[in-house]
Amino acid sequence: MKKLKIVCLPIIISLVIWASFFVTDNITTNHDLKPTLCVKTADYDDGGSAKYTGVFYNVYHVKGYVMNEDLDQTILVDKGYYVTVWFYTLDDLKDKLDIYINRPPYHLI
Repeated sequence: MKKLKIVCLPIIISLVIWASFFVTDNITTNHDLKPTLCVKTADYDDGGSAKYTGVFYNVYHVKGYVMNEDLDQTILVDKGYYVTVWFYTLDDLKDKLDIYINRPPYHLI
């Protein structure tokens, strides 16, 4: 029983620390703020998107250009921060967000 405690205790402590990192960054990015417990690992030339890497998860700050046919110009759109699993790429996320569609995500008045 004592050997089981010796083996399980570090695993449980590691899981609690990882969960606190993940929850903290998730709450921070839900408020559209920069993640606090991740390291910025990449910048992209698609309008200013960035990748932040945490422990077994990524946070993407997604930005991109959208063609506005009413004004006949391209507009830089900030889609915010998104927490993903570590193997999810920016292109997968953009496809999910429909950032390449020429339909603006806002209403022009």
